[in-house]
Amino acid sequence: MDYYDREQLQEAADAGDVKAMFRLGSNLFNEDFEKAFGWLEAAAQKGSTDALNALGLIYAQGWGVAVDKERGKNLLLKAAQKGNDSAQLNLANMYREGSGVMQDNTEAIHWYEEAAKKGSADAQFYLGKMHLEGEGVNQSDKEALKFFQEAAKKGHAEAQFRLGYMYLEGRGIEESADR
Repeated sequence: MDYYDREQLQEAADAGDVKAMFRLGSNLFNEDFEKAFGWLEAAAQKGSTDALNALGLIYAQGWGVAVDKERGKNLLLKAAQKGNDSAQLNLANMYREGSGVMQDNTEAIHWYEEAAKKGSADAQFYLGKMHLEGEGVNQSDKEALKFFQEAAKKGHAEAQFRLGYMYLEGRGIEESADR
């Protein structure tokens, strides 16, 4: 169901529509954090992986609450395990950066791969970067090129830049000024 105004969104959320609860919580985030948080929690309790992802970020970053990296990670993990590609990407970033968790490139790659399978251009970019730099994997220009190409097709600007550089330098392919 599409919601065209705040009143309709509020009515749908009050009636128990999980998507409306999440959207209302997201819409209220910068306006009224307490209400936003309440709607996100309600949506998460009803199974919204988008709400779990949002709450995971809220706790991990300390947006309006005390920083609780462990709770944030656990909420992201719950959403990621249920297939939420945004949570998979956020969890991968935590592991790659060692933010609130032990730095673990193997875990980062696992979650980037899961998000990439769902078409996440950001995940594809990071996989390309990790392969290009040999970060947690054997360095491979060909693998990096493959992931940069996938992300670039989706308009990912940094992947497009890296791809152009690889073409120019002839990394992973034969050198070509035409590409």
